Amino acid sequence: MLEEAINTMEDIFERTKLQQELQRAEKMNAIGQLAASVAHEIRNPMTVVKGFLQIFLSKEMSEEDHMYLKLMIEELNRAETIINDYLSLAKPDVGKLVIIDGSEMTEQVMDLMSSYAMMSKNISMHTEIKDQVKIRGNKSELKQVLINILKNGIEAMGDGGKLSMTLEKQGDFGVFVIKDTGIGMTAEELSRLGTAFYSLKERGTGMG
Repeated sequence: MLEEAINTMEDIFERTKLQQELQRAEKMNAIGQLAASVAHEIRNPMTVVKGFLQIFLSKEMSEEDHMYLKLMIEELNRAETIINDYLSLAKPDVGKLVIIDGSEMTEQVMDLMSSYAMMSKNISMHTEIKDQVKIRGNKSELKQVLINILKNGIEAMGDGGKLSMTLEKQGDFGVFVIKDTGIGMTAEELSRLGTAFYSLKERGTGMG
């Protein structure tokens, strides 16, 4: 009797979990379609404005005016990046799957982010490659994911610290282990990881 009750509860739990996942998928699809529609409408006039600003930038002007124009273009570029993030909701770029050298990828992203770490704060970077790993996947997407995580780690260390990436094998999988000495996250924050639009950053989009 008790065993049947436990099995029934497990079935209910599994069905509830599946239903939540389906609802989440439907919600994300609806949000993605809406985001794509809005993003396209916004991007067109932004492109025109950016074009005219670049024309003005090539003309003679005071150093102060030149600085203001550059700032405008930089902010438009940032807005364009955010729009592209929203567009990816509606039409994810699956891209071509290739065989990726895990060691090469690790070294590339760590080299790329080391200058950002030193420029931003007094942060030391450490790389450890325990195993040679080959990964089948989308190279650009994997690189962007690793960069986003490393960037978050750097920004979480307000007074400097240590950021490390280790590449290792776990069974048939290649695993990137990234650690930082930042402020950490609460249990509630951890439970919301991966939720679209959720961000702890003041200017974050939650799309990283």
